[in-house]
Amino acid sequence: MLDTLIYFFPKARRARLWAALTDLALAALLLWLCGFLTGRPDFAGTSAAFQELSSFQGSTEELQELVLQCALRFQEVFAFSLWMFFGYEFLFTALLGGRTPGKALFGLVIEPLRNGERRLLTVWKLAARSAVKCLSVYLFQGFPFLISLLYLFSDGENRTGYDRIARVRVRLCAERAILPFCAQRKEPSL
Repeated sequence: MLDTLIYFFPKARRARLWAALTDLALAALLLWLCGFLTGRPDFAGTSAAFQELSSFQGSTEELQELVLQCALRFQEVFAFSLWMFFGYEFLFTALLGGRTPGKALFGLVIEPLRNGERRLLTVWKLAARSAVKCLSVYLFQGFPFLISLLYLFSDGENRTGYDRIARVRVRLCAERAILPFCAQRKEPSL
C-alpha cells in the first residue's frame, strides 16, 4: 500500500500538490481581505440573495427576476475571484522568478522547457500558463482544469495540461525550499 502511494505521489508531486493547496489558501485569504476592506467581491450579498431565492414564494415573473439577479451576483463574484487568482499567480511567478509563495515553501520553480530563453519570453509563458488555468475554470466550469490536473498523475514529468500549453515545467529544486523538511538531505560521506 505504501509503495503504491509513493509510486503515485513521489516527492515532486507531493510538493506540487501541497504548494497548490498553500497558494489556494493564500489567494483565498487575499480575496477575503479584499472583500473585507473594499466590499468587493460581495460574498455576503451573494449568499443572502441565494438564501432569499431558496425561500421565495411568489409569482413566476418575480422568481425569474430573482434568479437572474442571483446569477448576475454570482457571476460577478466568480469573475472577480478568478481575476484575483490570476493576478496572484502571475505577479508572484513573474516577480519571484517562477515561484509563488507555495512553490517557494516547497522548493518548486516554474521554468521554460528550453533553458536559455529570454526573460521576457518566459514572463509571457507564465502569463499564458496563468491565463489558460483561469480561462478553463471560467469558460468550461473547471472541467478541463480538472482533466489537466488528472494528467499530472499520468505524466512522468509532473506536467499538467496548462504546463504543456505554455511549454514550461515545474521542477523540484529542494535546495531552494524554505521549509526545512522539504530540503534535500545529503548522504553522509564515509
